[in-house]
Amino acid sequence: MRHPDGELLLLARQGNQRAAKELVERYATPLFGYIMRLTGQRETAEDIFQDTFTRVFQDNSRYSEQGNFKAWLFRIAHNQIVDLIKKRRIDTVNVEPELLTNKQPDTLEQMVRTEQQKRMLELVERLPLKQKTVLLMRLEGKLSFKEIAVALNCSINTVIARMHYAVKKLREELNHD
Repeated sequence: MRHPDGELLLLARQGNQRAAKELVERYATPLFGYIMRLTGQRETAEDIFQDTFTRVFQDNSRYSEQGNFKAWLFRIAHNQIVDLIKKRRIDTVNVEPELLTNKQPDTLEQMVRTEQQKRMLELVERLPLKQKTVLLMRLEGKLSFKEIAVALNCSINTVIARMHYAVKKLREELNHD
């Protein structure tokens, strides 16, 4: 039986390690993927990932049972990324190449596919931060537009517009090749 996020959070905050582990495992892949793609640095992404869950398990007052846990979780991570960028005055960097594939391509088709993936990642990296954030929350985090709006504390129309402009810009860049 799958326990609701809010119930797991309450149990985790009461010291239940199994509940904490289940909650982390439930969102580890989409959250880490989002953080990694936005920061481009594995060590930084790991730190932000850990800090995000530390805050989740320590902050009793911020999450309400009626809220969307996934959107709240991504908001915490997003705010930490934005704070880091401001603090270090850094821009996001290129994604580590080894994240694209774990093995060397052995056919021409695989080599072409890998090159296309690299090209797409390069184009995503060049998007404005707000557009890239929405795109990655949608693709890596698998958040709905409504969840993204909650996570970013903006209207759903703003989220849709940012996604539209991101996709439009990617298409334009791909058509120039």
